[in-house]
Amino acid sequence: MSTSSNAISSEVPKVAPSEVLQKLLARVYTLYYRKGNNPHSMTKNFYSSGKDLMETVSIAKRHCEVIGGRFVRLEPLISDLRKDEAAHMGQTDQGIEG
Repeated sequence: MSTSSNAISSEVPKVAPSEVLQKLLARVYTLYYRKGNNPHSMTKNFYSSGKDLMETVSIAKRHCEVIGGRFVRLEPLISDLRKDEAAHMGQTDQGIEG
């Protein structure tokens, strides 16, 4: 029995849980949309399988069409404040310590 569990554990890649969570959260977005005559934006948080932001926007716009809503905007659910500040200051990713 121990040999089968050793074989399985050797096949599973060793990745820190924080890295896995960080990769998942990088693809979670908040969709803002309007529906009907409601003047206030409604929101939905969702995981995107899109390759980049433009593809994710297309997915969100298509969803709004299906549910009869009007797309307002899309934002990442989680932000890295250091990266946002560096981008605001005109720095590149190489200048950011991780």
